[in-house]
Amino acid sequence: MRKTPFAYCMVFPFGGIGCIVVFFVMQAIGTAPVRTYKATLDRQTEMDKALITSERELFDHRLETGVIEPFDRLIISGYTDNHEFPPRVNFVSIDPAVKTLIYDQYGICTGFANGNRFIWKHTEQGLNPDVCRGVEPVETALTRQRDREQRQQQTGAFYE
Repeated sequence: MRKTPFAYCMVFPFGGIGCIVVFFVMQAIGTAPVRTYKATLDRQTEMDKALITSERELFDHRLETGVIEPFDRLIISGYTDNHEFPPRVNFVSIDPAVKTLIYDQYGICTGFANGNRFIWKHTEQGLNPDVCRGVEPVETALTRQRDREQRQQQTGAFYE
């Protein structure tokens, strides 16, 4: 039996449609794990946002009611953080009603003063991480100068 040109023309459109259908099915199968992962990631993001929002509201409430006491900063010039001897704190310049974080000349937290007591971060058992936990260093002119000198020593360059 001989095929007519019309028969060849009819095969190509149906074959093309079949190829297109197979292509879209393979795409859908291939992207299903990605869509599942994205949905999981979106749910996790929403849960994290809700947690952060609730923590922020709790922190704001504590700050308003005075549960978290405000703090002040004092930088002691001429003192470098050393575990052998504590800094000498002049309590005349410190408000006893406010917790005051004490920093050395390079902006490193050494402890805090509360009332007329100084709590040092170094104890006989070693370093007490709870005293200065979450306290960021204060950038001072001496801190910037120390960092510049360290970069110059590391790179050997004397320009900035």
